[in-house]
Amino acid sequence: MYEKFLKTVNDEHLIVPGSRIGIAASGGVDSMVLMNVLYRLTGGKNLYCLHFEHGIRGWESVRDMEFVRENAKALGIPFICARMDIPERVMQTGENLEAAARRYRYAFFANISKKYNLQYVATAHHADDVVETFLLNLLRGSGMAGLSAMRIRREPNIIRPLINISREEIEQYAAENEISFVTDSTNDNLDYTRNFLRKEVVPKLKELNPNLTEAVRRTTTLLGEDEYSLFKIESQIFGEIASETQEGLEIDIDKLLSQHIGIQKRVIRHSVLKVAGSLVDFEMKHSNAILELANNRSVGKRFILPGKCYCTVGYGKLIIKRDNEIAVDNTEVDFEIDKEIRIAGKSLLSEVVTAPQSFPALHEAVQFADPLPLEGALVRTRRSGDLFKPVGMEGYKKLSDWFIDEKIPQDKRDLIPLVVKENRVLVIGGHAVSEDAKVQPGQQLALRIEVKEQE
Repeated sequence: MYEKFLKTVNDEHLIVPGSRIGIAASGGVDSMVLMNVLYRLTGGKNLYCLHFEHGIRGWESVRDMEFVRENAKALGIPFICARMDIPERVMQTGENLEAAARRYRYAFFANISKKYNLQYVATAHHADDVVETFLLNLLRGSGMAGLSAMRIRREPNIIRPLINISREEIEQYAAENEISFVTDSTNDNLDYTRNFLRKEVVPKLKELNPNLTEAVRRTTTLLGEDEYSLFKIESQIFGEIASETQEGLEIDIDKLLSQHIGIQKRVIRHSVLKVAGSLVDFEMKHSNAILELANNRSVGKRFILPGKCYCTVGYGKLIIKRDNEIAVDNTEVDFEIDKEIRIAGKSLLSEVVTAPQSFPALHEAVQFADPLPLEGALVRTRRSGDLFKPVGMEGYKKLSDWFIDEKIPQDKRDLIPLVVKENRVLVIGGHAVSEDAKVQPGQQLALRIEVKEQE
């Protein structure tokens, strides 16, 4: 088995000699064999043992942690551990337990890689894991990315040196080399889908095709090559048609819909991943619903997505935002010149300056107003019944109508600071000044009002 491991490392140019390598060690036979072969390969130099104690199996989780710690100590390998109560976390978030554990585990690897300058983190996934993951994702109806998910390398620095080696070969190596390990008591529980596949389904499939493992490996390799090519195309198009915002991102609808339907869905998945940080529980029905919003141009309609985010449509834009950004700020603050006023995630700043010769257009961050009408005004966000008199108009119109006329995206309207007296809006921060507060001809001084995102 060790020779097979070496062949994989050499053929794939998997590890640059002298690199700093983290070993993802759970305590099971696979990871303890991985620690052994990497120790043999490197002589123990520049190795780090990484263990994530997730708290899912109570005392067994603690036992596993102490077991790995002692084995790393015996080999002189630094032991780095993170502990987290995943069951408690998912009770708060509603996330899938297994998915949450996996996400936090890989986040731990990423953090430690940065802190210790690790070039690689090696995980103990083997050939049988590839088969089981392929079948599991096939049953879930996964696309190309899911079916080719377990590859020998994974960004940013994950490697799988045992991926061409079977579970049987690993167990035989452990026995021959007297490698100790712990056993997960849930491994024999057939209520877990993966265990059922391992114990019941895979043996039957191997009766039909004894070379099942190799057949699946070839398929996942081919799918992986195609997936990588499409990912590059998807990433390029995403960069051309999407722009990130403080709250999420916006996609140009016309440019999105001009793409092939397959690319449309890939860009949507790419976008949701960017905003939510995960595609857990994101399914085809969500992609279809987002595309329906885009095709119908359903301005203002909101579709809730997994991962605490949502999708809506602005004027010509498909908007995907984190849900924790949409709370309305009901704060009401006295307007004061030369004082920074913070509201709805924005900073409103004002100062008296010499009146400019020309004035900014609508929707510029800086606007100019007459200071006198703003005395005694308040700063707040919009409320029902607010009225606004655009420059040049004699009468007032509903602020909501002005927003519609000016195509202000609905999801941004509650985040605009307003300078008001009662229900009369004098300044729409970052957008416009009322006829009642405009700088008069010949006026020497003006109030410069600027709106910025809070730092």
